[in-house]
Parts: sequence; structure tokens; C-alpha cells
Amino acid sequence: METTYDVKIYKILTYKGARKTTYTVRWVVAGKPWREPFGTVALAEGFRSELIRATGKGETFVIATGLPVSHRSKSAAMSWYAFAVEYVDARWPELGGNSRKNTAKTLTAVTIALLRAQPAQFDPVAVRTALREWAFNATRRADAPRDVVTILRWVERNSLPVSVWEETERVDAVLRAVDTRLDGRQAAAWSRKRHRRILNVAMKHAVRRRVLRTNPAPQGKGLDGRHQDQQRRGQTVPAERGPGGGAPRLDPAPAPWGKAAARVLRHAVLLRSAAGGSGGHAGTGRHAPGRRCR
Repeated sequence: METTYDVKIYKILTYKGARKTTYTVRWVVAGKPWREPFGTVALAEGFRSELIRATGKGETFVIATGLPVSHRSKSAAMSWYAFAVEYVDARWPELGGNSRKNTAKTLTAVTIALLRAQPAQFDPVAVRTALREWAFNATRRADAPRDVVTILRWVERNSLPVSVWEETERVDAVLRAVDTRLDGRQAAAWSRKRHRRILNVAMKHAVRRRVLRTNPAPQGKGLDGRHQDQQRRGQTVPAERGPGGGAPRLDPAPAPWGKAAARVLRHAVLLRSAAGGSGGHAGTGRHAPGRRCR
């Protein structure tokens, strides 16, 4: 854990939006800027005061988190595997069958990505099965066979702490892992969205339990991995261009069934116009002015 005394704390930045006002505490640790938004000025001033007191006492700041050493959360004392098992037990009664399976799949991929070393002494399929079918199954875990218990004990010893989620580089590596299939190809968009949605809920649980200070997972509904990664880095997602590189195409290309429906609709309009053309306005069915109905 690298620490430093190179800390600068700035004034609170106030942003008045259309719906609410945000108060952001800004500080720099070893040349890296940090920001923490709050909903009230009292909370922002309280947090800023804690940072100032830490510098006044000569306390070092953790470069990876931007916080004083005394502010280390419970994430440093809890392994990811232990948290994942606890999360499954907490959510198990609320989840349906498919949700339980999908949660186990996501947690399995994340757990393997957060190991200090790869379990070369075990078959990779056996490791994934042990995690997916036993560790992250609240009803079967206690009845795991001996070979599965051996694998899970190794995973527990070699699982990184939850505090790695406070490192941006590590978060990016985990997201790449869950976005990649076993054959090395990128997973489908719906699969990436599902993994990230489940991971987001798990991170919110960590924040509620005060294991983490903030949710490090990308947020936002309907975004695939590329959009979420760009949003986390503050990049602008390019708009889809029209044919020939022209103006952005706002609407997707019509589907084949949409073209057929349009043809039918145009035909119906022409028929109606023809019917009204002998004694009325085309397409309205009304008689022309000055003529009486017989």
C-alpha cells in the first residue's frame, strides 16, 4: 500500500442544477485529483474537515484511494470471496431461480478475476463449477463434496480484498473479464448488460454494509460495456453517422415488416382517395361545397 504526504485540499465546489444543488469536495493526492459530491453543504464541510484534520495530524494518505490511512474501510479486512458468499446469502430469499443462476455466473467470473494467482493445480472447469454450483448456492454449500471444499478453501485463501474495487485499473480489468467469453471472444451485448447489472447491485449492497464508500461499478440502464467504459472515463460516445458520413442517424433503419406495413397503409390511403374523388375531397370522404347529398 503506497502512501504519501503530498496532499492539497481545495474549497468546496457548489453546483446549482435544475433539481438540486451538489457540493463537491476536491483534493489532490500525489498529483492525482479526487472529488466527492454531497447533497448538503454540512456533509461536504464535515468530510473536508476530516481531510484537513488528517493532514494536520501528519497522517499519510493512500495513493490508490485518495483517503487518509485512518479512513480505510472494512473492504481491506474482507476478501472478495467472503463478501460474495455473504451477498448471495443475503439475496437468496429474494431471488427467483433464473436470477440465482445468473447471479452465481456473474460472481464466478468476478471471483476468478480477483484471485492473487490462477489455480493451476485444479481443472479450470472444476473451479468454475465449484463456485457456480456450490459456493454461490446458499442451499447446497454446506453439502459440498470433499474435492469441492478443497477448491473453495484455496479460493478463499487466495481471494483479493474488496478494497481492490477502489483501484480504477483493477475495476477495468474485472469488467473486461466479465465481458469476455471463455474462448476469448467478447460476450454478447445482452450478456454484458446482465453481468454489469448484477455487479452493480452487489456493489450497492457493499455500500449499504459500509464495506465500500462508493459504488465503483459503472451505472446506467441500457448501456453496453463500451458506453459504460467511456462514461466512466468522461469520454463522449460518438453518434451513429448516416450514409456517406452525413448527419447522425437519429432513427434506426426500418425493419422489413415496417416497409410492408407502410406499403399497405399507402395503398389504403389511395383507395380512400379514389373513393372520395367522384364527389368529394380526396382522402376526407366529405362532399364538395355547394353540392347536396341525395
